This record gives sequence, structure tokens and C-alpha cells, in this order.
Amino acid sequence: MPKGFLPGSLCLALIALSFAGCNATRMTGTAANLTGNWSFTTQANTTSASALTMNAGLSTQANGQITAVAHLIGTTCVSANTAIQMSGWANGSGELLLTSQPFNGTTLTIKGEIPAGSSKLTNTTMTFTGGSCSALGAQPATSTQFSQINNTYTGNFTDQDGTAFPVSATLTQTTQPDANGQFHLSGSATFPNNPCFTQPIVTDSLVTGENLSTTYAQGNATITAVGTFNADATQLTVTNWQVAGGMCDGAHGTGLLTQQ
Repeated sequence: MPKGFLPGSLCLALIALSFAGCNATRMTGTAANLTGNWSFTTQANTTSASALTMNAGLSTQANGQITAVAHLIGTTCVSANTAIQMSGWANGSGELLLTSQPFNGTTLTIKGEIPAGSSKLTNTTMTFTGGSCSALGAQPATSTQFSQINNTYTGNFTDQDGTAFPVSATLTQTTQPDANGQFHLSGSATFPNNPCFTQPIVTDSLVTGENLSTTYAQGNATITAVGTFNADATQLTVTNWQVAGGMCDGAHGTGLLTQQ
């Protein structure tokens, strides 16, 4: 046998072991289920005048494969309306890897660590290579998974004159993201002794990252509430609500609702 050559069977065995080694870490153990509404946030730095926020809806399959659709906010290199398609995996060894399809010539890679017995992410980095967003480079990011908005929330809406009136909303969030990586709500609200609304139903909604928007309708009048919510979805902060149509047309204000 010529020096430096191995038998064919042994060579094939070594190749097989090499591939097994490449995938061993990826396939070890049971992967965490990361399905849900996520937000990845960086700090302002020299390459980004402001912090970057990427809101993403993740879907985890039984084998640890992950798909995601994300939207990047806080940069001019890509529109916040651009749906960034991503795929990758999470494994039982506590690793996450997501890679995007190119957008404006840029590829985004997200890496993170999953502590044992947890569905949280730590030591997360976002890396932009090539294209219009390449100047963003590699940046550490804080990862937050937001709980589903599924419960009854009560509190007050306060109008432009400072008058507060009670509100109770029963809301159910979709469990899987839509094609844009965003979530939606169904439900209704109760406005006791209110001349404009009694029990309007949700006709339109959007949940992405910490942000929510919900439109209720009753008869020819609608009330749209926009705002934010905390990570465990126990408090909804309405930064603005606005009535269109009906006897209260044009009324607006703020609100705060707490999970019961």
C-alpha cells in the first residue's frame, strides 16, 4: 500500500466519525422549547447611534430545529417592515444558532446559550456580515421572551380631561407566530356604565416584542389601544387609546391594566 494512504473502508469510517463529531454537540440531549415572542436588544455604541431591537417570533420543532421571522428596529440599513427569515437549532447541550437568509445583502447570525432546565437565553450575540448592515458587526444582546397575554386584565382608562373609568379586558394570544413572526389577540372588553361602549370585541390586534395594539369595535364605533407590556405579561401599559365614530368620537387618553 502506498505510504500515506488508508484502506477505503477505514477512510470512510473516519469520514463518518468526522461528521458525527460535527453533529454530536448539536444533537445531544433534549432541546429547550423556545417557541414564542422574543426581543433581542443591543446597547448604543459607535457603530449604532441608538440601541438595536430585533423582535422575532420563534417556532421550535420536536428535533430542536427552529424557524423565526424577525424585524430589526433602530437602524437605517434595513426597514423595520422587512421580514427577516431565519432558521437554525437549539440543542440539549445549551446552544442556540440562528442564521438569516440574506436581506439587503446582509446575513445575520444569532448565537446564545440556554442554561440547563431553562428556556432563557444568555450570552447572546448578533453578528451582521456583508451588505448594507455589515457596519453593525458583532454586538452582544439582551434576550427576552415575553409570556403570552392570556387572562383577564382590569384597571382604568384615563381620558384627555383626566377622568378615569374602569375597564376589564379578557384576552387570548395566539400560540404560534404568523408569517411575519408576529402574534395576535382575540377577546372582548367591558366598560361598566360607559355611554360609548359596553362590551366591544377585538377586531384587529398585533403583538410583537413588548409592543401591542388592539382595536375593539361595537356598532359603528371603534377604540384602538396601543402600548407595551412587561415580560411576564402581568401588566399592560396603554400609552394611547383613541375612539373613532359614535358619540365619543375623538376621545383619547392613556391606561393601565393588571392581570387578575
